[in-house]
Amino acid sequence: MSLPSEESIPSGFLCPVGMEIMKDPVLTEDGHTYERSAIEAWFQQGHDTSPLTALPLADKALTPNHALRSSIEDWERDRKERLEASLKSADASQKSDEAAPP
Repeated sequence: MSLPSEESIPSGFLCPVGMEIMKDPVLTEDGHTYERSAIEAWFQQGHDTSPLTALPLADKALTPNHALRSSIEDWERDRKERLEASLKSADASQKSDEAAPP
């Protein structure tokens, strides 16, 4: 069994620009999702294209991706709970080993 810290991060949770887990995922007009700060920086650098497709974006409006944000938050909460349970289990096992006679 792998520890939660060793679990792979679902690729859809990673911003395609910064490759980090998104905290504030937003949709661009072409339907792709990015971390808000990453796509805003992209636009501030003078780009008017999609970082994924290189196609022009007629509108730079960003729409919060609430469903994805909720999924990421649920996954992170579950991952934290599994890690805590694994650590408690490992601690209990170590204490049991220490209490056993030689």
